[in-house]
Amino acid sequence: MNKNNTNVNNLVVGLDIGTTKIATVVGYRNENGQIEVIGHGLGDSTGVEFGEIKNLNHTVEGILHSKDIASQRTNYEIEEAYVGIAGHHIKTSKYNRYIHRDGNKNPISQEEIDNAKEDVFQVEVTPGEKIIDVIPQRYIIDDVRETSEPVGELGNKIIATYQLITGKDKEIQKIFDCCHNANLEISDVILEPIASGLACLSEEEKKQGCVLVDIGGGTTDMIIYIDGSPVYTKVISLGGNIITKDIAQVCKISEDVAEQLKIKHGTCIVDKSNANNFITIS
Repeated sequence: MNKNNTNVNNLVVGLDIGTTKIATVVGYRNENGQIEVIGHGLGDSTGVEFGEIKNLNHTVEGILHSKDIASQRTNYEIEEAYVGIAGHHIKTSKYNRYIHRDGNKNPISQEEIDNAKEDVFQVEVTPGEKIIDVIPQRYIIDDVRETSEPVGELGNKIIATYQLITGKDKEIQKIFDCCHNANLEISDVILEPIASGLACLSEEEKKQGCVLVDIGGGTTDMIIYIDGSPVYTKVISLGGNIITKDIAQVCKISEDVAEQLKIKHGTCIVDKSNANNFITIS
């Protein structure tokens, strides 16, 4: 069905509803466990501001356009996708769950750890908000040993620390409504800083500790890893569009021209700039 001769059942579709564009990407997991991209489509994003959907109709049009282009390029009818979520309404908080068990003989099982995480999804949050994801941080066993991999150890009490990712329920519902109106089922909603970390960072970088900053058109995503786990995420309502608007205002030019100037001549590194370089603006 495509030039890579991949199985349709192995295909994965990702949808990114950004401030400047809407992107649909189709790929599959190869024998090395890496994602091979076989096609993509881009649509205009005129209904999104600072990572939040403001105009549903415009957003649906962008999703349909990007989805149709990706379908044509891959010869694959796209019906469902994993959808990224961002916006300044995203919040993170820490939550501790206490697990009491008879652990003198029975080692901690993966089922116990999985059930504890699922229970955290039921925790009450601020009215009007919804839990997007629950990320395990660390486990303290019998107030003595701290670990990130408790399965197989003995212990009577476990203190599990999680990072709770929450967002406004109405903003999350807008994403579902737009995808539904674009005839697209949502496989899952994924926090975009987490997705960026999965795509850009190696396991060694995560273990050593690092900060990943992803500057988009309307928002900037940040995620901090320590000892291999994400310990903090933040979505800031500032992005590349702010720089474009500043250039347009100072130079008294259109934003389209300012965007091209930023892309062709702009740099954040002073050593790479040329103070004697003159740019002619029509």
